[in-house]
Amino acid sequence: MTPAASACTSSTLACRDCGRMIDLCAFCERVECAVASCHVCLRLALGETLAHPHAHGG
Repeated sequence: MTPAASACTSSTLACRDCGRMIDLCAFCERVECAVASCHVCLRLALGETLAHPHAHGG
């Protein structure tokens, strides 16, 4: 197995909002978090960024 492939399979958490596989929670930075959040969803929740619509308007 290549190092890149093994790195992808080491993700054990899924973001509670979008389901993206993450290595650790972006909020508490723990590997074992019951309500893990990815950095994209965390920034949206904190109001640091806005959700952008698709380029095709859908």
